[in-house]
Amino acid sequence: MQFSIQPAFDEYVMNPQRRVDLLAKSEAVEAIRQRMKEPFRMAGIEGVLFPGYSGAIGVEGINGPDPLVTRYYRDLHEYSGKTVFGWELLCDWATVPELVPLYSMYNVKYFLAMPSAGGPPMSSFNKAAALDLNVYENPKAWPRAFFTPKVRTYETLRGFVSMVNEGDGSPFAAVQRPDLDSRPELAALLLPENGENAIPALNYELTNNTTAFEIDAPGKGLAVLTETYMDGDFQVTLNGNKVPYFRVNHAFKGVIIPEAGKYRISFSYWPKHLTLSLAMSGLGFIVLTSWVVYFARRGSPHL
Repeated sequence: MQFSIQPAFDEYVMNPQRRVDLLAKSEAVEAIRQRMKEPFRMAGIEGVLFPGYSGAIGVEGINGPDPLVTRYYRDLHEYSGKTVFGWELLCDWATVPELVPLYSMYNVKYFLAMPSAGGPPMSSFNKAAALDLNVYENPKAWPRAFFTPKVRTYETLRGFVSMVNEGDGSPFAAVQRPDLDSRPELAALLLPENGENAIPALNYELTNNTTAFEIDAPGKGLAVLTETYMDGDFQVTLNGNKVPYFRVNHAFKGVIIPEAGKYRISFSYWPKHLTLSLAMSGLGFIVLTSWVVYFARRGSPHL
């Protein structure tokens, strides 16, 4: 005679079943990885690539629930589409046409959508793949980093966004007027008229806290990196020599290229108070070690 309590047992407890693999590979994402020869960002249509989750699968997006977001980048969200919680950008095919110039400036080259979402209303996108997700390529995406011989100026964020939306799609560098006034070295690069020719960067190297690339500059100008600007929290080198950087295109980073030549530029994240914090930690460790050694030699510490 066989006796089983399993059916009754299942009525009173939760019996976990096979769970969904939240880190399962996407054929579409893997196809994009194979196509990319330099860093680009992706955006999802109607909930695809939910902000925050995209980072878990190694995909760079343009928004997320990050605890630290600069005010300059947050301000750009006002013009970047519908938002939820102040950080989640809602992107759909109805709003993409008006946002393409700004998303191109953000370095977004690929849009991913469920097959049921249909396709983009504009003909400028190229359908790159039809797998678990449809992949559409934006040929007007700006490079992650580039050189430009001239700089534009703007007064307000609205003015900068208008520059992007009304331009011909070519990358450019723009500095807000108060920042320009505090950096007279940029005055020689002011652009009297449109027509600057941007040169994409080459040979990128990206780590957890460093972005490096090469620029082949035909003359004096700017190197622009479309990664978030934070005042004093980066160490920048130009061919191994430490140089200052400044805010460009409202929320991103730039450095001056002094003359024609080939340059290796490196931006390394190093918070402005990290050196002091490490020194204080080291001093505390020395004091603690000295205290332990002192009382160990006396026999036992008097606590």
